[in-house]
Amino acid sequence: MNHDIYHLRNTQMDDKLTYQLSGIIAAYKPHSPIPTKEELDTDRVDNSYVSMVDLCEQIGIKYEPNKKSD
Repeated sequence: MNHDIYHLRNTQMDDKLTYQLSGIIAAYKPHSPIPTKEELDTDRVDNSYVSMVDLCEQIGIKYEPNKKSD
């Protein structure tokens, strides 16, 4: 296992180098565990209480649904 990334934690780098290495450093930081199927099922949102009319009102647009022509 390579621990070189660990030794960068107390270093002072210039901004350009920090941004260049950010993707690599982020890949080595600890991640939260992968949720199980049961955990994902409990977080599911089946119904939303926000309607399209409410969303359009918030941004100042009058919502007019497309009417199907027969």
